[in-house]
Amino acid sequence: MIRMEFIIYTYMAACFTLMVFNFGYMGRSGFKRRGDKRKQRNWRNEILQQTQRLAAGEGLHPKHTRRMAKKLTKPDTLIAYAQALEEVRTEFPEAAEAYIYADYTVFQELAFQYSHRESMERAFYADFIRRFPPCKGEYKQIVDILISYMPNSTIHCRENVLCALYALGHIHAVENALQLLNDNGWFHHQKLISDDLAGFAGDKAELAASLWENYGKWNSYLILSVVHFITTFSPDYKEVFLPILQNQSADMELRLAVMRYYRRYAHEPVLPLLLDYLADEEGDENLSIVAAVVLEGYPGSETTDALIRALSSRNWHVRYNASSTLVHMKTHEDELRKVLRSGDRYAKEILTYRLEQEGGLYAGLLLEEKEAVPV
Repeated sequence: MIRMEFIIYTYMAACFTLMVFNFGYMGRSGFKRRGDKRKQRNWRNEILQQTQRLAAGEGLHPKHTRRMAKKLTKPDTLIAYAQALEEVRTEFPEAAEAYIYADYTVFQELAFQYSHRESMERAFYADFIRRFPPCKGEYKQIVDILISYMPNSTIHCRENVLCALYALGHIHAVENALQLLNDNGWFHHQKLISDDLAGFAGDKAELAASLWENYGKWNSYLILSVVHFITTFSPDYKEVFLPILQNQSADMELRLAVMRYYRRYAHEPVLPLLLDYLADEEGDENLSIVAAVVLEGYPGSETTDALIRALSSRNWHVRYNASSTLVHMKTHEDELRKVLRSGDRYAKEILTYRLEQEGGLYAGLLLEEKEAVPV
């Protein structure tokens, strides 16, 4: 039998070993943090020296660029450098921007070095370029290298590459990267694409025009991203998008996105279509649901009448959206009172529910209707 003393001593030895390991790990971590802080301070001082050279009309010192090209190939060192550069940019934004632009050649060389690394390191360097873009649309070499990161990579890496291209503001590079997604069937969520496109550093109108030329060529989710992007800033596609809304065979998600575009940018020729979609109980219910919201941008008696009729729809979402739109349009109390006193229970309940949510402007009407209910 195993003696009890042996078990106790073994347990104590294991505890001692774990304690030594923990102390060793804590000491090593503290030493590494101090080393990283020291690296960061050294890089900060070096960057400040180079900004002074640039301010005096001199170029970057060759010793500094050689050190960057050698040392920044290590991700840990690149992290310390990025933190130092962020500090300098916070304190001296103009000097830091001049320094970053002067570093274009080094950043390009580093981009090539990282192109041979694993996906995680490529993703990290792409994010570095996003934070510190060394050019604004006029150079092509670095964007070609970044695009080469996309094959055999993760979604995270591709996302960082796309964000870096947006920050660089190079239109054709963005188009080429999205073309790669399309040609290779790489899935990238359309919301990520459309949200990130909104941060494009170059001419957004020119980018939108370039991307829209791929309508009918790209996968629907990419075109959907382009429509969402255009919706964020441009009222110039009212006529361009109209045929899509009229096309019964067009992708449904795309038609709905176009409808939402017309909510932000009202276009009178769209009104008859919206009214038809709202009233069509036999068609796709998604069209009716979205039309009930989009009609907020088309106030008038015809719209009000159509929305009031939609309060009797068999679809709850249509009823809810129609009631919300009536409230947001500040429909006259007399019109709403007719609904509340009608015999249509569906219409009355959904409108009462929405008015109670809103309160404010219609608080008096609700109080009046409650008092009018017989005991």
